[in-house]
Amino acid sequence: MSSEKVMEASELRAELARRRITRVEIARALGLSFDYVAKILCGRRKAVVRRREMQEYLERQRRIAQMGGDKSGDCADGRVR
Repeated sequence: MSSEKVMEASELRAELARRRITRVEIARALGLSFDYVAKILCGRRKAVVRRREMQEYLERQRRIAQMGGDKSGDCADGRVR
């Protein structure tokens, strides 16, 4: 995924909404404060590295869902228990 374009804030917001992942959930999963995540997703912080981390989190969640994983049994870092 490192060679892929990093999603813009608006793209991340749309993808989070499509997948029904809250800002609180992604903040906890990445060990970030809710306020910082909100600023990133509103475009007030560029935070390219953090946006890439969010994008990678979404990709891990997509792979878990494809394998039939239940989100409630998944670890916050994307590993399945």
